[in-house]
Amino acid sequence: MKCVQTRPSAWRSIALFVLTASTASVHAGSNDGHAPHPLHGIGTGAAVRAPQADTIFLDGFEWPNAGTTGAPRGLALTNQSAPMNTGLVIAVDNTVVDAINLSGWIDVQANNVVIQNSIITSNNWWGIKYESGYTGLKVVRNTITSVAGLGPDNGGYDYGVSPLGNGSMEVAYNDISGFKDAVDVATGNVHDNYMHDLSQFTGAHTQDVYVWCGGSGVTLLHNTMLNQTAQVYSTAALYVAPDCGSQNNVTVQNNWLAGGSLVLYGGGSTATDIRVLDNAFSTAIWSPDGGFNGTVGYWSGGNSGNVWSGNFWGDGPNVGQPVTP
Repeated sequence: MKCVQTRPSAWRSIALFVLTASTASVHAGSNDGHAPHPLHGIGTGAAVRAPQADTIFLDGFEWPNAGTTGAPRGLALTNQSAPMNTGLVIAVDNTVVDAINLSGWIDVQANNVVIQNSIITSNNWWGIKYESGYTGLKVVRNTITSVAGLGPDNGGYDYGVSPLGNGSMEVAYNDISGFKDAVDVATGNVHDNYMHDLSQFTGAHTQDVYVWCGGSGVTLLHNTMLNQTAQVYSTAALYVAPDCGSQNNVTVQNNWLAGGSLVLYGGGSTATDIRVLDNAFSTAIWSPDGGFNGTVGYWSGGNSGNVWSGNFWGDGPNVGQPVTP
């Protein structure tokens, strides 16, 4: 069925930037303040991976999946481990963490850190913890997952990428699974990620992306957010939190969303400038509404700057039809 929304031609295919490196290591300050060129995957040396069995297509357009995200295949990785209690601490500005296979987690205590092309298997609360007071974090083309039951909470509240403050960050082209939340964000750009297979445990309230109040703007662009957790554990695919103060300046565009109690929480009664545009909602986990209690909640369409436009059913009995809050 023909969909009514239009998409920029640049999004018709997804390319991979593969960094060719003779060494794989942590480089403290080695980029001289300039991040490498990973962020939109287009340039010399780009390659395209074959689609995987779980590829999501609609009208020939591909959303992020196991074949288009995560640490590049075939890149030699250096094995590293980090203490459970402290993790791999990055405390020097402009550090580049490149092409490592880390058993443990990363604690970012510096500005303009780049973490790229790596596999992070966490044994703690976080895959990547981003401390308050720092800015400029880039997390690009990593596979970030956890070991079930490890960490001081024995499988309790855990996060793939979690900022403790409002520092800017970019999280892009990652494959994130095995955490209660895949990504928490208050300020920054989260795009082209595959977030799936969240962890399940007593007391969990799971979501692929948790948008906190108090930041200076969030963009969620072209991600796959799948929350498959059982009803007793599940909150949302996308939780623009309605219970942390006033939400402002959040753009949610061109994502594939499925699962949760509600698929999307819209920020609450005081939220402003929340833009939800051209997203595909899926019934693959809960039918017919996408979430077991419905599709959208806590949306205040009459508030200043709030826009709901072009959102549609990506599959199910109403495929191609508009989704309205």
